[in-house]
Amino acid sequence: MCPAEPDGLVNKVVPAERLDAETKDLAGKLAEFSRLILSMGKRAFYSQINLSDNQAYAYGSEMMVSKLAAQDAGEGMNAFLKNGSLNGNIGDPER
Repeated sequence: MCPAEPDGLVNKVVPAERLDAETKDLAGKLAEFSRLILSMGKRAFYSQINLSDNQAYAYGSEMMVSKLAAQDAGEGMNAFLKNGSLNGNIGDPER
């Protein structure tokens, strides 16, 4: 077991020989999500990183609720409810 695993510092630990395949798999899953929503999430994460726990929870909650109004969020929720997965075109400016 990786020493960081019990503390929740890593999401997944894989043997070195599977690292490339697992990385590509994760990248493929991320590519299915809306670029707009991922970008908003990253900005929100880095905006709250130096806040106290209570401030960070309040900020995170506010951001999540405000993002529900984004068109991509609604399309993603509808796609998931319809077929159990997200549509890879959501957030694609060229669609």
